[in-house]
Amino acid sequence: MIKKANFFALLLSITLPFSIAYADVSGDMAADLPLEQVIQNAIDDGLTIEQAVEQMLAASPDSATAIISAAVTAQPNAATSIAQAAIAAGVDPAVVTTATAAPGNSGNSPGNSGNAPGQQSGANFPGNANANQNAINRRPVTPPAGGGGGISGN
Repeated sequence: MIKKANFFALLLSITLPFSIAYADVSGDMAADLPLEQVIQNAIDDGLTIEQAVEQMLAASPDSATAIISAAVTAQPNAATSIAQAAIAAGVDPAVVTTATAAPGNSGNSPGNSGNAPGQQSGANFPGNANANQNAINRRPVTPPAGGGGGISGN
C-alpha cells in the first residue's frame, strides 16, 4: 500500500508542471508582454496553442478578441481548434467569429496572400475596375456564316 507521503509526493510531481505552465502564462499576461510573446512562451513551455489560448483567456477574459486573433495569426492552420478552445473557455461564438476573421487572419500563412508572386488579387486589378460587369457584358464571338474570315485571293 502506498504511504500518504508518497502519494502526495507523486500527486505533486504530476500536477506541478501544469501549475508552473499556468503561472507562466498568467505571469506573462500580468507583465503585459505582447500576446505573440505570451503565446510563444507557452508553446516553448510545452503547451499546445489551444491550451495557451485557454490559459490566456482565463487570465484576461476581456482581451478575448485580441488573444484569439494573435493565436490564429501565430498558427493559422489551427484556427478551427483555437476557435473551439475559445468557445469551450466561455467566449461568445460571435466574438470568436470576429476574432478569427480579423485583418491579417486570412487563413494563409503570414505574408501569404494566396496568390503566386506577381499575381494580382481577384479580377479587379488596376485598369479593370469593372471586371465583373465587363465579363457579364461580353458575348461569345460568333463566326460568320459560311466559315468566312479567310484571306481571299481576289
